Amino acid sequence: MPWLRENYWLPALAAGWSSILVSSASAGGLVGASSDDHLWFVAPSSGANDALMLYHHALEMDGPHYSRGRPLQELPEAMAAWANRLWLIFAPKISADQPDRETFTVEVQRHPAIGVYSFDPPDRLSVVASLEGLGNLVGFVGMPQGPVALRVPTQRAGAGVRARAGSIAAEPVLAEPVLEQLRGGRWERLELPEDLPIGGRYRLAVGSAQGNLLLLLVASPGDRSRTVLHQRHAQEAWTPVEVPVDLWSVAAVTRSEAQVALVLQGARPGRVEISYLRPGSLVSLGEFAAPSGRWGLFGLRDGVRLVEQSTYGGLRLRRIDPITGTLSSSEAMTSQSLLPLRTLHMPLLFVVALTVLLLVLIFKPASQAASPTLPATMAVLGLGPRLLALAIDLAVGGVATILLLRCTPAELLRLPMWTPDIADAAPSLWLIGITMMHCTLGEIVAARSVGKALLGARVVAAHGVRPALGSILVRNAIKIIVLLIPVLAVIALLNHHLQGLGDLMARTLVVHHVSPKN
Repeated sequence: MPWLRENYWLPALAAGWSSILVSSASAGGLVGASSDDHLWFVAPSSGANDALMLYHHALEMDGPHYSRGRPLQELPEAMAAWANRLWLIFAPKISADQPDRETFTVEVQRHPAIGVYSFDPPDRLSVVASLEGLGNLVGFVGMPQGPVALRVPTQRAGAGVRARAGSIAAEPVLAEPVLEQLRGGRWERLELPEDLPIGGRYRLAVGSAQGNLLLLLVASPGDRSRTVLHQRHAQEAWTPVEVPVDLWSVAAVTRSEAQVALVLQGARPGRVEISYLRPGSLVSLGEFAAPSGRWGLFGLRDGVRLVEQSTYGGLRLRRIDPITGTLSSSEAMTSQSLLPLRTLHMPLLFVVALTVLLLVLIFKPASQAASPTLPATMAVLGLGPRLLALAIDLAVGGVATILLLRCTPAELLRLPMWTPDIADAAPSLWLIGITMMHCTLGEIVAARSVGKALLGARVVAAHGVRPALGSILVRNAIKIIVLLIPVLAVIALLNHHLQGLGDLMARTLVVHHVSPKN
């Protein structure tokens, strides 16, 4: 199959040949999974570093949009989904003594007010029980009770080679096919049909709208025309029936509205055919030319989606009609767009800024408080040292944010004031929050933050006395607003004592000690 060899060769080297067999969308190199209303796929991001990114698309999104998920260090070996939950399995590490397949999960949640989808948890994948690393993973599907995985022996398992201890050939191998389901935090074995052939071709799928029908397609190793479809409802026994399909020509399996669709290599090179699987028969849906870049087919409730990624990194989406099999026009995929709602924080910040300015004018301190008389040993800290102290305090918060979120320093500069998407400003919001926490704590305990302490400065009330707790809390609460709206910092340049909004409202000053004049 020329287009398969051309487009999948490099991803197969990265993830192992088993990923060709297991992913519902592996035929075109785009690994992913889908449920009735959601689809996920992994693709290189369009950034300069080409890092792998987990993307999500939902049926309820108004258009060909996606919500960007988490960056991944490697390509998953397999992915499975049910409802709004996704599971990812990664290939076992070759260097491990007893290699396991690390398994993770994540959900997506839709905000009821603005319709934006987000990942839960938002900053990581949740770890679940690892799947045993022996054998080839040839099937991985999602079900309501948990994902189901099918592992089969490798070719070395049936070779019968005897080797000396310590060699690769002497390592343990999987002796027979194993079907397992993740339940209650651990993998439990499920019964398989009897007399499964070793070395045959396998496909795993889920049928029915409730997801309680497990399907196992098994091809005879010696007869390409003979494929048996095993069906199993819940705890019932397996029921076999032969189907007229060459399972070796099936590139992927997906599911659309309780119907299992087979993605087959077309009769002509470079063509892709989609057929519905019926007990004892196949119903052809349509045929189309294979895209030139990476691509994947994902079944949703209203039909199959074709996701394409060009060689330049652009993502496009097409719908395949579930009745006629016709392809819709190709649309460029973009980040989920509710721009008016997403940018609502920007006018809100301006309103907050105006409100703070009005409060300063209304509750401006009395003249004697606004022009305090400091002791001879104190002087107002200059603008340069004060900015340096603030930079040190922000650096402490920045290091803590980078360690917690594992973000880059550049992401800390995306302030809400000029970031169209408030979600992109999350690292800077964490930076501001952590900075104000340690500054407030430092000023409560010692009337100085880390930056002020390093520069020999401190916060004082009028006449140089230690500020009250309420003044410190007011000062730092207003300072949060100034960090969110940096233009408010110019207020400090408009008065003789370099008092910012926080200092004016709390009636405090930032001073340093000086030697008294003789």
